[in-house]
Amino acid sequence: GLSWQEALALFSEEPPAAEHGGVTGAWLRKVWAALAKHAEDDNVVPRGLKALSACAEEEGGESTELIFREWGDVGVLCKILDLHGTSLEVQESAWPLLAVAATLPSLRSAFLAHQGALQALAKRRLP
Repeated sequence: GLSWQEALALFSEEPPAAEHGGVTGAWLRKVWAALAKHAEDDNVVPRGLKALSACAEEEGGESTELIFREWGDVGVLCKILDLHGTSLEVQESAWPLLAVAATLPSLRSAFLAHQGALQALAKRRLP
């Protein structure tokens, strides 16, 4: 996995632009691996979530599915939401990603597996 410094360096850069091949599975796997490894870190998590959100917004629906298909982990997002329950920045980035992921048939079983955790997180969600 990426070290703390490598994760911060990855997130300090813009996601790969379309003219350079766009967002790739390799880049997304690095992002998810860094988020999983550094889920407790207040510096890595907001930047990683912003990178995923920017990728989803810029590329549209196809890349949103790619974000999760390539290694996206509902469990990682649940863990992040739990660990960063008082961070508005994290909450505002993670919940929209989960909302989009919930529309993907390929992730239905992942959502069912984390249904209890998601319900508990939603009850304590920041306003």
